[in-house]
Amino acid sequence: MFSLCSPDFRDGENIPRTFTQEGENISPRLEWWDVPDEAEEMVLIWHHYKFHLYALNQRLDLRPGLDVKRLREAILPHIIADVEIMGRYRRDRRPLRTEERHP
Repeated sequence: MFSLCSPDFRDGENIPRTFTQEGENISPRLEWWDVPDEAEEMVLIWHHYKFHLYALNQRLDLRPGLDVKRLREAILPHIIADVEIMGRYRRDRRPLRTEERHP
């Protein structure tokens, strides 16, 4: 089954501060497997703390900077599978400790 996860957080759980603008503002690692054999292209849409990965049946000529609405319209007829994970985050005003920077 087409799957997506992150070694940095579990689906539905808190994202470590390192991966937020209050931390180092770096992207969490993502891993996926069991991509459908007929997939020709993958598209990842990341909005806030929701990561949605789509497997498409063909390569699309998408221009850089395409807004999310137009991107979704373009990929909709070509989606053969999709999967998502979502993290949670609550602002915290405390300083980032050294051990939190690199889990």
